[in-house]
Amino acid sequence: MNIVFDSNIYIDNPKIESLSFSLLIDYLEKTKSSIYLPRLVLEEISAVFKRRLESILSKINGNINNFNSFATHQIILEKPNLDIEVDKFITHAKEKLHISDNNILEYSEEYFKEALSRAIHHIRPCTEDKEEIRDTIIWLSLIDLAKKSPENIIAFISNNTSDYAEKDKKTLHCQLVKDLIANGVDIKYFVSIDDFISEQLPKVNKYSEEYIKSKLDYDYIENDLNNYFQNNSRELERLAERKDYNFQSFSQITNIDLSIYKFNIYEMKKENSCILQIDLYDEIELEAEVECMRPSFYSLDEYETGTKIKYFYTEIHAMYNILIENDEFTTYDLEELEFY
Repeated sequence: MNIVFDSNIYIDNPKIESLSFSLLIDYLEKTKSSIYLPRLVLEEISAVFKRRLESILSKINGNINNFNSFATHQIILEKPNLDIEVDKFITHAKEKLHISDNNILEYSEEYFKEALSRAIHHIRPCTEDKEEIRDTIIWLSLIDLAKKSPENIIAFISNNTSDYAEKDKKTLHCQLVKDLIANGVDIKYFVSIDDFISEQLPKVNKYSEEYIKSKLDYDYIENDLNNYFQNNSRELERLAERKDYNFQSFSQITNIDLSIYKFNIYEMKKENSCILQIDLYDEIELEAEVECMRPSFYSLDEYETGTKIKYFYTEIHAMYNILIENDEFTTYDLEELEFY
């Protein structure tokens, strides 16, 4: 599930070094998810970070001036380039959270038109007390991102409960839920990274490699791969040509012992369901009938063309998408099969 942070998450955690962030990065790796950064949030955290540095620097200058007014030894402060410091802060955040330039969400003119309309009519995130055009632009970018994300689901983490949440300060406001229904998307709202981790990480950690091994239907996968070779003979033809054989027909896989190379978990809209994307590999033995030269039945010194059963070996890498419903592996879809 792709994730978007509001400005306050970056501002409250400028170093991005807490245990919560470490667990979040672990979640991203296990689910093959990404963090997206709205352009408006990027500009806002840059401005806030610079103002904070200016404020701290001002206090330092004040203290230095006070010191210099009393002491004989004068302190001279070399003023740092704050723009460079801001750039380093943004670069650090993007590298730490693996945010590429492709993960920057640009805003469009349509967002501003919609934001003004919502401000006039007091439609969330805009309220009667304030016209939160900024929050509306971010909200509209979230909806567009959700439309492009797997299963049309993303997570949004923000402690700005006054504009996004109900009175319980946990649940997404009902007006915003109507937006989700109208656009056919789902945005899971969390007040903090800790809330996100406590809900989402247990779902992911449940699917350890040992657990997956215990649930995989290896007989089904072997039959599925047998069917694949029955209907796709090109790889076997290539293997036969290496030995100067003319491939005739595939018989069966005679030896297979698949191992797990890697896997990822994708949450789905449906309750208690997800997609397991898993990469399996093995060196397998294939039995096939080929046409080749063999000793003549009539003369020991002559050869004739005939058919024989031959065995071929190849390394395979099979990628499956497996639907999991209520902890049962229900549907196997062979997405890709590579040979080495």
